[in-house]
Amino acid sequence: MTGKKNCRYPMCLWVCVSLLFLYALVGCGAKTVSDTAETSAAEKTAEQSREESFAETESSAAAETVAETTVPETSSAEETAEETEVYPYDFTQRDFVEIENFWEYAPKAKISGVKEDGSYFKVRGDDGYGTCQGSCTDGTYVYMFLQNARAKFVDGDFISMCILFKIDMESWEVAALSEPLEVDHGNSITYNPKLNMLVTANATPNNHLVSKIDPETLTVTEVIEFPDRISSITYNASRDQYAVQFTGTYDFGILDADFQLLERYPGVNTTLNGQNIDNDDEYIYIMNTSAGSFPSAETIAVYDWEGNYLGFYRIDSNMENEGMFNYNGEYYMTFNNVGGRIYRIEFDKELLGGPFRF
Repeated sequence: MTGKKNCRYPMCLWVCVSLLFLYALVGCGAKTVSDTAETSAAEKTAEQSREESFAETESSAAAETVAETTVPETSSAEETAEETEVYPYDFTQRDFVEIENFWEYAPKAKISGVKEDGSYFKVRGDDGYGTCQGSCTDGTYVYMFLQNARAKFVDGDFISMCILFKIDMESWEVAALSEPLEVDHGNSITYNPKLNMLVTANATPNNHLVSKIDPETLTVTEVIEFPDRISSITYNASRDQYAVQFTGTYDFGILDADFQLLERYPGVNTTLNGQNIDNDDEYIYIMNTSAGSFPSAETIAVYDWEGNYLGFYRIDSNMENEGMFNYNGEYYMTFNNVGGRIYRIEFDKELLGGPFRF
């Protein structure tokens, strides 16, 4: 009996020890899981903080980028504002042209190339025919005079003559050219579609003469003597009228289809040399130049068909302008520079004001 009772105590002790060990093991495991969860949560919190911090950094960087991008715009606006403030007058008003070198403050008419690659058209003359003069278009071709001021020597004096270039506006290549024509200076030329004829104001020395030229044969078909001295001429098909600039003055006038004077208007005294004339259905454009000086003043004065002054542009070039023409809303200008050059020209008509008379 005594021997069996003694055997139970070691067994009980073993069970107790086993239970204590198992409890300790479970407790440690739970603690480990808890610690792991806490660590994971902490890491997650840290990661979230890093993400938030990165987002803030990105937001800050984006804001800085926007700020940096905005600065030039603001700067440009400020520069424009400052530039505008330099001009305390309106170029469409009468007193504008009374300012010394007023053309320096007029809005610019900008030039650009005519070809697909962005370049301008140019042609060099030959045999002394190298000075660009009047030009016009029929919508398919440009017609441009190159003058030789010493083409012929007659009765102890030189006679000026011109060669007429016919230029394809699609390929910008010379399609044909005339023989030397007796059109004197050939200062101005325009196209009359109702007659299918080119009309030239001969200018110096025969300012009374207007010559008609066949655009197919490029030959003079008729010479008309005009009672007044004119230096340039332009035709408007919608009105079936001509606008002309009178020689030795800034005046311009309106003629009917038979070259009869309808109206004569006073123009702006620009103190510059009268150069050429162009028109569209709304406006008459008269070009001037200070050729021979540098920088050169190349300008366009704008009038309506009732003779009112509307505004002024400065051509963004130091080359001597020679002619201006337009077709389907596109405007072109020719320049004299070692032969003839043709550019597109753009100007903002919304800036025009007035109207008033001089």
